[in-house]
Amino acid sequence: SSRAGRTHRFLGPVHLPLCAAPPGACARHDRRIMRQGQGQFVAALVALVLVALFWLFLSNAEFGGADASGRSAVSGGGSAGAARGTAVNAADRAMLELALDRYKGLARNMTARIQTAEQAIKQLQRLQQQQAPGTRSKPKLPGRPFRPTDADPSEGGSSAVAAGGGAGENAGGGAGESGGGEENDEEEETEEEKAKRQEAEEKEQRQLIGYDEATKKFRRFRPDFKCGDRVQPLPDSELAECDPAGESPCCSSIGWCGKSKMHCDCDMCQDYRSKVKLSVVGIKVLKKQRECAEIAFSFGPQDSPRACADLALPQVECGRTLMFSETYPAWGCRCCAAGTAQGVEVKPDWTVWSVDVKAEPLPGA
Repeated sequence: SSRAGRTHRFLGPVHLPLCAAPPGACARHDRRIMRQGQGQFVAALVALVLVALFWLFLSNAEFGGADASGRSAVSGGGSAGAARGTAVNAADRAMLELALDRYKGLARNMTARIQTAEQAIKQLQRLQQQQAPGTRSKPKLPGRPFRPTDADPSEGGSSAVAAGGGAGENAGGGAGESGGGEENDEEEETEEEKAKRQEAEEKEQRQLIGYDEATKKFRRFRPDFKCGDRVQPLPDSELAECDPAGESPCCSSIGWCGKSKMHCDCDMCQDYRSKVKLSVVGIKVLKKQRECAEIAFSFGPQDSPRACADLALPQVECGRTLMFSETYPAWGCRCCAAGTAQGVEVKPDWTVWSVDVKAEPLPGA
């Protein structure tokens, strides 16, 4: 085609300028221009690829350094973190054990209160039956301890005796006697039987208190935990007491020794610790490789089991035994609950100790 009058010719991506040379020269001119344009395009493309690769390299280096620093920080602080985690776990475990110990003590106190209340109710029912009109009961054998499960009249019988015993007799022996059952058919205690019973109870009393005929000395408390007017008076005509240095220093209103509030803090209760001064006179190993069957209180780290015994003495929840580890004193000292000693599971690092307590009468007591 003629090149006269044209301004541009489009060949691919490059616009070629006007060529005024002969046709052969113009063709060579066009090819040169195209090669220059293609070279520039390729160079631009290569530069773009290089820029992209450089950017990716910088990004990887930056993120890789951050990751490496993070890993180094984690690995560097791993030991310290593990140490702190171990310390936190040990503290949490100690707090959990202390909470469980206090919960056990609370549950034990509630159980003792319930049992004492049941005994009081049974005792009141028995007294009401004995005082009701037309009722006659045979006294129990001497020395037999009172239990909540002792045989009592049935609910129907006791209500009939309490509410309508006299009416039953007035009606000719109907409702009252039938409600009382065999209890009303028993004969009253004769004077001879009463004398024999009292003699047997007095003999048992002297055996239990260790009465010495030669020296006239005796203990003022019984090993069966009976006290007050529940049993025969002592040889000096005073009421039987509870051991102030033992685990049951108080006499309840129904004549049983114990250590709960129902034994020590009621209106008719007697706390014999108020008449003496208590002190620890010694400790001894009760059982090695054992711990308390029930833990009453934790005193934290102590230097020795004797120091622990001095702390346990005034605590109401504590008995006369404690657990202490001579291998690991930092584990702390714990006293065993009253009425309990060592457990059965083997604990190589623990030892259960027995505490000897002395009671000295206060001046003027």
